Amino acid sequence: MALKEVDRAPFTASLQTNLVSRIICTGLKLKKGAIVAGGCHYNMASDTACKIAQEVQQLAEGLNKTLAGVQEKFSIIESIGDFVNNHVNKLGAAIGLYAEAFNRIPEVRDAVDELFDVEDNWNTFLKDVDRKMDHNKSDGLPQSSSTVGSVAPLHVPLIDVRTSSQAMFDAANTKTILITFGSQAGALQWLEETQATYPMLMDSDRKIYEAFGLRQSVAKVWSTTTMTYYAEQKCCGRSLYKMVKDDDPNQMGGDFIIGSNGEMTLVYCSKTPPDRPKIATLLSYL
Repeated sequence: MALKEVDRAPFTASLQTNLVSRIICTGLKLKKGAIVAGGCHYNMASDTACKIAQEVQQLAEGLNKTLAGVQEKFSIIESIGDFVNNHVNKLGAAIGLYAEAFNRIPEVRDAVDELFDVEDNWNTFLKDVDRKMDHNKSDGLPQSSSTVGSVAPLHVPLIDVRTSSQAMFDAANTKTILITFGSQAGALQWLEETQATYPMLMDSDRKIYEAFGLRQSVAKVWSTTTMTYYAEQKCCGRSLYKMVKDDDPNQMGGDFIIGSNGEMTLVYCSKTPPDRPKIATLLSYL
């Protein structure tokens, strides 16, 4: 039976654990062990409602524990760089927590306000870290950014990942080029795993990234929105690529189109790791 979302109003349920939760299921309003949908009532065992609430409580507790551990590291860090490079990635445990919850109770994602509060605290903490990262930039200068119509940074020398030879942008013809940072070994590992056939150039010093205005962000990479996205992918049976050598998961990416005159015709900075323009959008700029 296909169910349409009819109401997101909460209900209050008393549990043996004295947990009082507001439970909202996708497409359903639960109240005192009953389902109300489209004006029709369907009996629902009270233990099912309790199970949903307990699963949500378990998820919230797991997220709180994960966040508290990382916050503790943040409170005693000697440098923001050490925290970002070595500790913030522990938040990735949230992917497994969300995925386990989704598999047990499919509707758990939108279940209780307590979970929303944890997610708000999670994301607020990461935004605070981002602000500290920006404040502690070594040069004290804002990052450069490219705009449509501006001249692309064609002068920056890059390294061809496959041949190790120096390469430059060639804007004379339409070409798809991947740009990475880190090490050549890590880039070759990624190419092997993904079977990508496009040319890949390496920007180890991230000069191109800076010129394009692509920054590091823990708030975007480790947000609950990103964690739940990857959890949903796991629930759909899609495997996640492992981190490669010298990878930096906090580095944001983007998509850019450079015209034959060397000027930018498309500037797209990703808002989250999976955020990319559609192929049709890219083609419309060519």
